[in-house]
Amino acid sequence: MIRTLAFLLVLVQVLVFAPLVYVYGQVDPCRALAVDKMQRATTAQGERGSEKTEAALRKETVTMTHGDCALELLKANTQPKG
Repeated sequence: MIRTLAFLLVLVQVLVFAPLVYVYGQVDPCRALAVDKMQRATTAQGERGSEKTEAALRKETVTMTHGDCALELLKANTQPKG
């Protein structure tokens, strides 16, 4: 019984964190949010090397909690395109 619960716990963690690691290369939601904002900014401008680098965007997210970053990341990725 304990092995089954431990397995389920690990499975849930993998299912939660694997997409973050796959898409953003990290688990920290605030860093992932900075990467996402940078990718969206460069896509909107059509070129790499926008004024706001990832480091500058990370400075913006440093004051946010992990929950706030995760919520904003979720909102940004669930909004309809256009």
